[in-house]
Amino acid sequence: MTTALMSTSVSFLPQLSSALNLKSILSLQASSSTEERIESDGKRSQTESDKGNKRIINATASIVLPFSSTVAFEFYSDLTRQPSWSPWLRSVKYLEDSVGFNGERETEWTLAIRGLNLCWRAVGTVLDPPNEIAWVSTSGLKNEGNVIFQTLDEENPGVCKMTLSMAFVAPRVLAS
Repeated sequence: MTTALMSTSVSFLPQLSSALNLKSILSLQASSSTEERIESDGKRSQTESDKGNKRIINATASIVLPFSSTVAFEFYSDLTRQPSWSPWLRSVKYLEDSVGFNGERETEWTLAIRGLNLCWRAVGTVLDPPNEIAWVSTSGLKNEGNVIFQTLDEENPGVCKMTLSMAFVAPRVLAS
């Protein structure tokens, strides 16, 4: 990461952290609608077992950032640094010997909430710099989502909108 990017990213932290506040995400009501899943080819499809699952939580958060989509993408895609700006993430690490279906290295995530550590493994399904990152869990806490970085004004490319969308199955202990 360049020095300019690192100094820019420091002011990015509070904005990104507030946009991704998990407490507000968890306060959302669980969705009872039919859900979509990302298949190994990256296409979304409905799964019968998820229809009517009241523990599925869908969340979307957007924020306008005073950075280009390139800067925002580079900072967000540095997965192992996410716990430094996200108060609910305890760790993110790459698994050396584990590769996902698209050749991406698998990651292991630990989230702490309500005194519980929730873990999962995930693999990227889309990596389209500087536009989109998408993932799906491969084990542990079921989740999937994407982050889209959109330049708001072509004449001022130093501002972008970041939208995080994710769906996860709330563990029974948190859903009750």
